Amino acid sequence: MTNVGILSNSWEGGGAEISMQNLDKNFALYGIKSRLIVVNCAGNCQHSELYDCLKRDKKNKFKDFIVVRKNLKKLIKDKNIMIVNCELPEFLIATIKSKNFEMYVVEHTTRPWNKRRTLGYLVRLILKIKKVKWVKVNKEERKIWPFSDDFAFIPNIVTNTDNNSLKNEKSFINLTFIGRLDEGKNARVVCEVARNLNLPLNIYGDGYLFDELNLEFGQNPGIKFYGYEGDAWKSISNNSLIIVPSKYEGDGLVVVESIIRSNPLLLADNEDLRRFGLPEKFYFKSQDDLESKIVNAFDNGIEGYRPPDNIVSYYREERAGFKIVSTWIKVLNLAK
Repeated sequence: MTNVGILSNSWEGGGAEISMQNLDKNFALYGIKSRLIVVNCAGNCQHSELYDCLKRDKKNKFKDFIVVRKNLKKLIKDKNIMIVNCELPEFLIATIKSKNFEMYVVEHTTRPWNKRRTLGYLVRLILKIKKVKWVKVNKEERKIWPFSDDFAFIPNIVTNTDNNSLKNEKSFINLTFIGRLDEGKNARVVCEVARNLNLPLNIYGDGYLFDELNLEFGQNPGIKFYGYEGDAWKSISNNSLIIVPSKYEGDGLVVVESIIRSNPLLLADNEDLRRFGLPEKFYFKSQDDLESKIVNAFDNGIEGYRPPDNIVSYYREERAGFKIVSTWIKVLNLAK
């Protein structure tokens, strides 16, 4: 029986790792045995039943290398296929051996590699020698590597769209941010706006900025940090205004899930988020512009910030779970 391992570089509530959790759950529906293996676990994460963790030692790099190698070797010994869902951290060169299984690397965005291209070339050259196969989630992602032109395109699977338990409210509920708390996701902007406007804000996600942001903004009674949530959408109202202030995005899973649920939505104005094709009013160019649009939504109603029906229909069709899992099964040669 085929046994699939799914390796995620973190578990902090970002779209990449959530999509792999969704893939793992959908594999089970098709009778495919799979297991999540997590490299970095969020400190307040209480969902260890969902995955195996490598239990890293971040204080000692050499010991960390030994620990990761030892633990990973144990966890992948029975795997026929490995799906590596991460930005190809350097340690994978030494810890992954592909002779006993096929390996597929999922790349969401090349942006984090812009400042370390030389290392990126080295990593990809070694992975090419190991005959690793590539999957990309975004057709429009720019190509900057010479070793990964031959790739399969498989979008991320969205979280179950039928589990939003709070759909019947008739007025604005709160601002909501979902995602990893790092510089790229830019959650600080939303925190500052919520504080300036004295509006409630719920933040779902973890990351290296969690403690800093929680200390600075968590004293405000209206701003709540929930940390990592296995399925944040269960707690999010259909009338919550989703804010996506990211400086860049790969697949943009939070945007896709917001569109599919017809949640009111505001996005940072950049090329990665423009590709979703929403009307001009959905994009903010600055923090002041974001504040102005939120005030407008608060005063005049949020219905005008729900995605247009044609875009909702498009993404509901494109991200249908059976469609994406079927593509994975075909790419992995698992069809019976």
